[in-house]
Amino acid sequence: MLEVDGAGQRSVLQNLQPGSRKPNVDSAEIIEDRRNRVNIRTRNEHDGLLVLADNFYNGWHAYIDGSPTLIYRANHSMRSVAVPAGEHVVTFVFLPETLKVSAYASFGALLFVAIGLALSHYKAGRQKLPQE
Repeated sequence: MLEVDGAGQRSVLQNLQPGSRKPNVDSAEIIEDRRNRVNIRTRNEHDGLLVLADNFYNGWHAYIDGSPTLIYRANHSMRSVAVPAGEHVVTFVFLPETLKVSAYASFGALLFVAIGLALSHYKAGRQKLPQE
């Protein structure tokens, strides 16, 4: 199983595979950690679960090597994804629906104000024309 803590750096968790006495050493390394994006390079011999010790929130989306994947809630409050065996880059991106809706509403309001100002300016210009 892979585990990456919220502090960043590198964390390796050893565990026994079912029916095996040999420890399985998998690794995960955070290669980018920003406010709304986290990239993690994973290396694992078997399918596993990557647990990121950051809060689970509905606005997060996950990708493995660029392909969308499901995010699971781990330990009641953390994000996790199922990672297949091999070397992969797991990306978490924060883009909540409320942000999209707010952006569209703001653009619509800006457009409405711009049209209102343009019409106001046009009317004011027509009223100043000399009457014959």
